[in-house]
Amino acid sequence: MDRSYYYSSSSDLWKWFRASMVIYATSAILSLFSTFGFWLSVISFVTLCITFLFWLYRASSNLWSLGREQRNSPLAAVLWWFVPVANWFVPYFVLRELSQESDPHSQVSKLLGFYWVMWVGSGLLLAGSVSFGWYTIAVIAELLAGALLVMLSQSITQNQEASIRRLHAGRG
Repeated sequence: MDRSYYYSSSSDLWKWFRASMVIYATSAILSLFSTFGFWLSVISFVTLCITFLFWLYRASSNLWSLGREQRNSPLAAVLWWFVPVANWFVPYFVLRELSQESDPHSQVSKLLGFYWVMWVGSGLLLAGSVSFGWYTIAVIAELLAGALLVMLSQSITQNQEASIRRLHAGRG
């Protein structure tokens, strides 16, 4: 059965995700100086998360279209982000599998590792920040995590696009 028919490009969603990250980064910096910036960063962070989860679902669905096996369904890949305790480590494995299965020859594991350290670190810092200095460090770590996630998602998207082109070229 030719499952490549079901492939749906995630590059448009990736562009929305990247734009959401830029808006969030700007508002997060503003949040350091004003209440308006704080609320703008909350709204843009929610938008960023929704956009990322849509991209994650589509990228995970594309693995099936490319004939690649995966441990988690596309829905599970999204839902793991909402499961308490498990959301501190299972999404890392979901992203690792997604990047490895998108292109087995890709070297994104270091990028993923740096992203995860920054993401978890920023979460811990935000949860425990009692002073403006720690909050600022947490925001910087969160922005670095976001930038790394944009690079990681771009790599996955490009690898999937190249895989589908190779798959169709082999049939031509």
